Amino acid sequence: TKPINATRPGENGVADLMFIEGRNDTKTPFYVHVDVATKLIIGHALKDKTYGSVLHAIEFIDDQHKLWRRKLEQLTFDRESAIVVMQEDIEAKGIKLTLKAAGQKVGLAEVTIRLIREKARATKAGIRAMYGYVPPNQFNVDLCLDTISVLNRTMRVGCSATPYELFTGDKVDQNRDFRCRWGELVIVKKPKGIASDLRTTGEWAMVVRRSMNHTGVLKVYLIGTRRYAYRLKFVRATVPEWVITAMNSIGDRTIGFEDDNDGDLCTLLPILGPNRSEE
Repeated sequence: TKPINATRPGENGVADLMFIEGRNDTKTPFYVHVDVATKLIIGHALKDKTYGSVLHAIEFIDDQHKLWRRKLEQLTFDRESAIVVMQEDIEAKGIKLTLKAAGQKVGLAEVTIRLIREKARATKAGIRAMYGYVPPNQFNVDLCLDTISVLNRTMRVGCSATPYELFTGDKVDQNRDFRCRWGELVIVKKPKGIASDLRTTGEWAMVVRRSMNHTGVLKVYLIGTRRYAYRLKFVRATVPEWVITAMNSIGDRTIGFEDDNDGDLCTLLPILGPNRSEE
């Protein structure tokens, strides 16, 4: 079939849904969008495949374009039932929707999804070889989001810059974005308390997602309290055996946040990079 072409960021985008194994082996729908001109990838986890969830994902993608003063002009999708029924709503946002013929797939989106899966599998295998534990499935969505961030900051063949740089015009901060690995076991600093007491100031944690937006903030899993949290500072040390044992015994239990009232702060952090007016 005729390839989809674009000469500027936002001119043409392709999208498809992939499914990620989560807690209790449930399948989480995951929306994958690829900018044709720059090959930049934007991912967004869905609650389900309903009309509202998919439309919210498209609005999220559109907002990410606006964050960097881009305009999503055209979107190519296969004939997902949820997409077909919302064609008028999508085009009301100024986005021209192109649906593939029945039985056809969007090649660039399919290849990108395969690339995300292969990179994520390799990352998990590397963690198992390095530390001796297997990250449980409830970390898979964060793994895919982290993988997308890495792919966006990796030079492609025949390109003069990374997809992130081509789309945003911003430079990649290698020292801050890649200062640790996904799944690495580190000691993170506890929130500041009374400086004169004798309590420890650090705790063991697993790096769950790296916020590659020039902040250096890490989403981590606190092994001692079994909660998610956000930390900036960390140090490396020899990993004790009890930490490996604790990671291998997580199972399918639900993991909440250190302060559940805060929700998932990553929804407040820009996916592509910092908003200069909010820095």
